[in-house]
Amino acid sequence: MPSNIRYAEPELNGGVKTQCQGAKEGHVWTSDPLRLRKAHTVYVVESPINALSVECCRLPAGTAVIALRGTGNADKLDLAFLKGKRVIVALDHADPVQEHTRKRPGLAAAWTLQERLVASDISTMLVDMQDWEEGEDINDVLKAHGVDELWSRLRKLDEWLIPGMPGGGDNLAGTRRVHLPDHDSKVYWRYRVREDFTQYVEEWKDDDDGNRRETLGDLCAFRVLSLSRLRVQSHIATISGKPDAQPEQVFGVSVQVARYGHELQRRVATDSTLFNLEWWRKLGPVYKPNQFNRMLNLLERAADIGRRDVVNFVGLAWRDGELAAIEGKDCYFAEPEKQCWYHNLVFPRGARADAKAVVDAYQATFAGNAAAITLVWAIGAHLKCILGFFPHFAMQADKGSGKSKLLESLQASLAFQVLSGTQLKTDFRRRVAVSYTSHPVGWDEFSKLPKAVLGDIDGMLQNTYRYEFLRTNTSLISHLMCAPVLLAGEEVDVASLQSKICRCSITVAKQGPVVPEDLPQFPMWQWLKFLEGKDPKDIREAYRRRLDDCTEQARAPQTDATARRMMENYAAVLTAWDLLCEFADIPIGQGNFVADLVAEMNAHIAETDGLRLPWVWIVEILINEIDARSFEFPYAWDKVRNADGELEAVLCVRVENVMHHIHTAPHLRQKSEPLAVKTATIFKRQLQNSGAMLLDGIERTIRGKRIRNMVAISVPHLERLGIVANPDFEHSRPE
Repeated sequence: MPSNIRYAEPELNGGVKTQCQGAKEGHVWTSDPLRLRKAHTVYVVESPINALSVECCRLPAGTAVIALRGTGNADKLDLAFLKGKRVIVALDHADPVQEHTRKRPGLAAAWTLQERLVASDISTMLVDMQDWEEGEDINDVLKAHGVDELWSRLRKLDEWLIPGMPGGGDNLAGTRRVHLPDHDSKVYWRYRVREDFTQYVEEWKDDDDGNRRETLGDLCAFRVLSLSRLRVQSHIATISGKPDAQPEQVFGVSVQVARYGHELQRRVATDSTLFNLEWWRKLGPVYKPNQFNRMLNLLERAADIGRRDVVNFVGLAWRDGELAAIEGKDCYFAEPEKQCWYHNLVFPRGARADAKAVVDAYQATFAGNAAAITLVWAIGAHLKCILGFFPHFAMQADKGSGKSKLLESLQASLAFQVLSGTQLKTDFRRRVAVSYTSHPVGWDEFSKLPKAVLGDIDGMLQNTYRYEFLRTNTSLISHLMCAPVLLAGEEVDVASLQSKICRCSITVAKQGPVVPEDLPQFPMWQWLKFLEGKDPKDIREAYRRRLDDCTEQARAPQTDATARRMMENYAAVLTAWDLLCEFADIPIGQGNFVADLVAEMNAHIAETDGLRLPWVWIVEILINEIDARSFEFPYAWDKVRNADGELEAVLCVRVENVMHHIHTAPHLRQKSEPLAVKTATIFKRQLQNSGAMLLDGIERTIRGKRIRNMVAISVPHLERLGIVANPDFEHSRPE
């Protein structure tokens, strides 16, 4: 428990007035946490004694006070609890100037805090202490002048264009945040700001006593709190952690507008838009265009205030080669609503004990860990930038099994979004939903989508198994599509994606107690910070160990490449489970999770044996076309001797004819476009490797014509893969 000390005679303690002993880093002090949560206005002071001094005043309802416990905490606090509030910074701005830094420590800390608050879109004003005595703090004013004088001073807010940098008056030492050339200094003092308004000194007159009388005119109906130079990291460096070879420079603009209250509006400007008045007028009226442009020129001088490297990604990504947990408030998208579904996401926060409570609830709600597997997959999705991939997830659900309720619970627990079937019908919405994030997204009622839409979705999901960067031709809006997707429905038809998904089945028989309504949210932010602190090499090594475990327990031959990829997918989820157990202090064997997931993996491999390879889909289409008498090219049913010398039924056909028919038949267009195999050469190679092709380069006479370069496809082999053929030896036997 930290203790806060106020020295009666600071001069005997090296000039230090207050001191906090004990653990204080990252923690504030307040006398009433409940009042702080309910407050709309928060004063931020330096020490608890100053906070108590402020509370002696007649504070308006909805006002609270917090103490930093020292200037060193200005750049260490998690500011999420101040989101949506009006913050007034009243540190010790009148501190004496330090010789070695030429700054006032309290004022410098106020600048740092103001930068961070603005970067978090929190409305901020500084108390104007320019006329205070040197070294005078809030408690000194209370003792020397009383409550009324203190409250009067606390209501006098800084009115300068660059916060905390006066444009005139006395006591200017230690207040220069940026250097302004002489021609800029001569006009800087004329700009004055209110919380959501900006004015300009139109006329002024000095009387005989040196007092100045000023006439203010309206400049614009908003306040520009920050115009900062930003270096946006490229998508390749964000995903891979490699050195950034193609960064982009833009300008981050934070503006306060009356209609949005205390929530700052964030915009991204480029060289072409920075001085475009029409771009600014989307925020509010500009009454004096020429003076407004001159103001922007002044703010250009302060572009290094708040200058930073940013990563446009929500979740866990690479920043300058290091893992970083990133929220929506940390991103600067040019078109936020059009680029990232989670552009304004604030991840749920909580204690690690909450994580265990969430896991326990989901393990109980469906038997066989059906819901818990989905939960762990969603939590582990943020490993994507470390592993280089992460599978999608298919939730197969019976009617009335509780799928909708489970999805609602997952949304509440993890703060992830689920798109309805209607929203999925446009390609643009699908792109936005999976762009610039590792946080999962759900696609509900997947089975009810039209076939044409499913074909487009298939290609997108294939690419987002890793990532795909796309820039549209018309608007040049970029999309980094990489989010893992939860596909939910009564029939999730993902035959072409079997090697890129994990799955679970939700049935009525598995139902258990419903997830409680008062279940705490999973502490996703603490989870991301936990992953941020892990060594990526250790996580990759843990993944390799889990892959070895899956390989040993899998019911598939080592030569089955697609089964191997499925093992990689389930190993990724098991790695997430191992990390989750460490994070939440859960035993690895809790609820028999590992055994249930391995059983699901083996069932998945076994049930999709005939669905994972593209050549199987092509042959299935061919058999259906023959049965429908739509295949017009020559073919024949025959019997040949296999390697054991036994007669075996075969289908004789030219692979070139098969691929030509599939790609040119109008009614097969929706089936042909998603196919990974497009050429006869690859189709033939896969037939050979699978053992389904008994003979190659054979000739048969069909309808009086000699057909060369045919292959013989084994009918029994197809039947073992679930493809039922109906050989018609009577009418289609070769002559």
